[in-house]
Amino acid sequence: MLIFTEEELSVNKNEKFIYGKLYVPKAGIEPYPTVIISHGLSVTHSYVDSLAKYLVKQGFATYIFDYRGGGYGSKSSGSSIEMSVLTEMGDLSDVVELLLQEKRIDKNRLFLAGQSQGGIVSALYAANNPEKIRGLVLEYPAFDIPDYGHSIYTNESNIPDRYRFASMEVGRPYFTDTWNLDVYSEISKYTGPVLIIHGTEDSLVPISYSKKAVEFYQDADLIIVPRAGHGFYGLEKRKISKDIREFLKLHSK
Repeated sequence: MLIFTEEELSVNKNEKFIYGKLYVPKAGIEPYPTVIISHGLSVTHSYVDSLAKYLVKQGFATYIFDYRGGGYGSKSSGSSIEMSVLTEMGDLSDVVELLLQEKRIDKNRLFLAGQSQGGIVSALYAANNPEKIRGLVLEYPAFDIPDYGHSIYTNESNIPDRYRFASMEVGRPYFTDTWNLDVYSEISKYTGPVLIIHGTEDSLVPISYSKKAVEFYQDADLIIVPRAGHGFYGLEKRKISKDIREFLKLHSK
């Protein structure tokens, strides 16, 4: 196991503050292959902290952060009323640009990993910036968000200014920003390697969305986790962490 350093590294520009932490191995050769890990809706960076620490011990620099308005207890600025998949894409873009300035980061070996909403955000960012991203790891990515919005509201004008979604109060942008989004057409623009991991009993994001995604990606593998729901724990989590490690090592050579 490698010893690592931990430091706060945040985006602070134009009244936008995105809290983040960077983990860097103390051993090995700089610059390091790096993984930016995105949390899902209503949680914070702490939810992906264990994966970040596991991967840094395997020789990867890792970065975790709070999306603005994206979760309870967020240390970043911003309101959940203004938050959407598109605003989070903007946050992720700022994070990527911040890390590309770091000499310890290998700009040619930058990976994105995302859980749930962080998964769809990472996938869309990679599709629009394929030259910057070496590979993608998506855990139960929320590719169903546009469909879910259409299932609740018959047309865009019916979306209220404020409402509760997935235990959070959100605003019109949450569904209006993805109302006309063709998820699979967009994500298919990314041609690099993709690893998707999804549980068969996920009641929030049906596994069918990930199965369909594999058909649109040029280079994607799907790991199906029997009986798992929206999240992985215990032995499942340890095995999946190893699967992620092997994927990253293979594609960082």
